[in-house]
Amino acid sequence: MVMKAKAERQQAILKVVHGHAVSTQGELKDLLKVQGHDVDQATLSRDIKDLGLLKVPMEDGYRYALLEEANPVIPAKSAALLGRFAKAITHAGQLVVIRTDAGNASPVAEALDHLAWSEVVGTLAGDNTVFVACRSVVAARKIAGRIVQLRKGSA
Repeated sequence: MVMKAKAERQQAILKVVHGHAVSTQGELKDLLKVQGHDVDQATLSRDIKDLGLLKVPMEDGYRYALLEEANPVIPAKSAALLGRFAKAITHAGQLVVIRTDAGNASPVAEALDHLAWSEVVGTLAGDNTVFVACRSVVAARKIAGRIVQLRKGSA
């Protein structure tokens, strides 16, 4: 019974995010309640993570979407997305560590992957942190500097 309720709730979440430009968990919670799914914040957070939803940039802010829906948006706006969502950038050895707001690490890592900078070997994203593996310490410094410049708007 619990598994059925979870599956139904998660299907309702997908239906809501496909039908509305939902930008906050509070907004999603309210829209789910209208559909008969009264869910608490912790459950909603787990469902969002289980479904692989992330926030994607839009002209007027951002909204929840599945990663495969975000892919067409990311290549066209990779540098802008990186500059907008990267909150703190540091380098340690061959790694660059990028901090984002919760839920934004995956689109930042995807944006970096689409930029295809030759100094970057790969990226790994958590919820609010991206690790960027670079070819050398010098490359890590260079990439960190580029990202800082993107943040300042002088790409």
